[in-house]
Amino acid sequence: AGLRYTKEEKDFDQTVLNFDFNTPFNFPVPGLPSDSCDYDIIASHFDCSQDWSETSPKLGLSYQVNSDLMLYGQVSRGFRSGGYNGRAFGSAADLQEYEPETLTSYEFGVKGEWLDRTLRLNSAVFYNDYDDIQILVVRGASVAIENASSASIFGAELEGTWLPTSQWRVSGGLGYIEDDSEGWVDATGDFTDTELKHTPEWSGHLATDYTVEFGDIGTLLLRANIKYKSDYYVDGVNTEALKADGHSLVGAGAIFSSANERWEVALQGENLTDKRVINAGFDGLAFFGYIEGYYNPPRRYYLKLKYRF
Repeated sequence: AGLRYTKEEKDFDQTVLNFDFNTPFNFPVPGLPSDSCDYDIIASHFDCSQDWSETSPKLGLSYQVNSDLMLYGQVSRGFRSGGYNGRAFGSAADLQEYEPETLTSYEFGVKGEWLDRTLRLNSAVFYNDYDDIQILVVRGASVAIENASSASIFGAELEGTWLPTSQWRVSGGLGYIEDDSEGWVDATGDFTDTELKHTPEWSGHLATDYTVEFGDIGTLLLRANIKYKSDYYVDGVNTEALKADGHSLVGAGAIFSSANERWEVALQGENLTDKRVINAGFDGLAFFGYIEGYYNPPRRYYLKLKYRF
């Protein structure tokens, strides 16, 4: 069991100048900011301060059925810090604070080893309850983080490691998530059917490595892996152009280490199939006239040399 108390204070200072190119001077930003901000209208200067406090408890129970099998359950609560929206804006009313995002998590699982401890399997089911989810939204010229949503997530995970021989290891995992986001409604639209960003329904991975011994010379470790994710959105409002399709990423490598472990050389490759996947983005089409997306790195190779003095 554990209990953590956190108190945070954040200060935010900003001076905003709106230039009218027909005149040689700037003019004050219209509107009024959050009540936690002091606004010097003449200088267009904002001096904001806000504090938040959160209590984060944790309780866990485990039961050792025998030397190879354990059952466990736990419940915990955590938070993501609050803050201020300090992006460029056309009205001082856009300068508002957003509250902490909180998560209460419940998890139950089984951990076990079989076949003379050459096979390890861990499984878990979990339920996550989110409140005041922080979402990046665009409303006209205003870009802000707001506590726009609540959601619950049910999921299950299975992971394992198998040792067919003392030199060969195989590991893998499979995860399932059911996202029940309540969404929100505002002046720009109805977002009650949105999904949480970066939340694929299915995910999985499979990896293997094999060690070849060369006596007094050293060892060669051969590795390969594949990671899979089903489709998901990368923004809170679920822009279709910013939806990542289901995809798999493949990697492999070889690492040679000297017998005295003083030096090693490694040749590794990532994203060997050169799969391009959107992993971040921003929908500014309504006001800025474009949607901006970022992709994962392309196929890459590494040659690394390490020496221990």
